[in-house]
Amino acid sequence: MKNLIILFIVASVVFLFSCGSSEKDVPSNVKIEFAKLYPDVNDVDWEKEGENFEAKFEIADIENSVIFDATGNFLETETEINENELPAAVKAYLQNNYNGVTPEEAFIIRRVDAIFYEIEIEVNKKETELLFDESGNLQENTEVEIEDENEKDEDN
Repeated sequence: MKNLIILFIVASVVFLFSCGSSEKDVPSNVKIEFAKLYPDVNDVDWEKEGENFEAKFEIADIENSVIFDATGNFLETETEINENELPAAVKAYLQNNYNGVTPEEAFIIRRVDAIFYEIEIEVNKKETELLFDESGNLQENTEVEIEDENEKDEDN
């Protein structure tokens, strides 16, 4: 039994460390560029997104992330915002198409050449991510099935 517990602990640790990237896996150019943009941020979680690197962090209790390519070129930032900070056209779209549904989260995405707004809502046990351009025009609508808590328990 003791060996089984040790095996479980070791497997769990290996699994946790295999998820995402550690800071040592992030190229120095990327870390240098991050430090230039955010010199006061020290608590950063790094993730590899395809060929790019994403730094996730909080500033004044607000979720933020920034994505760089492998050479350290800035690609985009994503900052959590309040629903009342969304453009009027985005609010109107939500009212007309999802009446009564309140966004779970909203973000402003700033890229070198454009600004977008991303909204996460839940409708009929599906999480929906809506992406709007700066003018409030819908660009993407992505639905993800939300696993029921009871189903999770039955699977285990």
